[in-house]
Amino acid sequence: MNSAPHRTYFSPGLVPKPMTVVLCCLLLLSFEKALLAKPISFDDGHIRFDAPDDFTPLTPDEIAKKFPMKNGTMNAIGNANRGISISYSLTSNAVRPEQLDDLKNALTGYFHKLMPNAEWVKDDYVDLNGTRWIILETITPTAVGKIHNLEIATSYRGVMLVFNFNAAEEEFDANRDHLWACLHSVTITGESSLSAAPISPAVPVSADQEVARGQAALREGHLDLAYEAFGAALIIEPGKPEALAGQREVEAAKQALQKTAAPANTNAAP
Repeated sequence: MNSAPHRTYFSPGLVPKPMTVVLCCLLLLSFEKALLAKPISFDDGHIRFDAPDDFTPLTPDEIAKKFPMKNGTMNAIGNANRGISISYSLTSNAVRPEQLDDLKNALTGYFHKLMPNAEWVKDDYVDLNGTRWIILETITPTAVGKIHNLEIATSYRGVMLVFNFNAAEEEFDANRDHLWACLHSVTITGESSLSAAPISPAVPVSADQEVARGQAALREGHLDLAYEAFGAALIIEPGKPEALAGQREVEAAKQALQKTAAPANTNAAP
């Protein structure tokens, strides 16, 4: 009995030759690398990550406007229209590796107070290339649309190291694979996160300092930043009267702005 004829799914002229397959694979790998082809490092190369190739550093003026109340040494990169930003900073907050659980509780509580209407996507830990990180991901409704915020934090040489990925929800979703690949490339080398040697004197931020930060932001009209600082003071020192008073002042200022912005109904019904 004749066996069934062998079926050829490629015509003889279209069967890929070995060199063609190799070239295709190299092209695919090159394309993948092009998405994350910009290695960035700081702190003498001990912290590094791969950024999307089209991202460029924010200027000092851009950083000052986007992060007017930055804490510690901050750098940031963004896409061409600056709709997506990735910031990375060594803060002045003293944190030891064994304090990560306490830090996570403080950050989570702080964000819940700062963004009570936020949708929480992640509130967990993640291992990135041998280092344990806190990972917090939220989507927050604002007057200009939903903002997607992804933050990771860990202890590095006695202080808190933070990366923040921020964008409008639509832009974040459109670039999700690139941003997650960037996050998973974050690596601490050389001096590990378990090193006890601080980069600079590790001075914990006090509630009074946060209140002063909130008052300064309030004077400059940065209401969200002011509320954030007063909330941080309440995490450090629950019930602090100056912080509670500051939050009430921010809320009153926001209500006044909403009343001013509300258009008057001058068109009476016939």
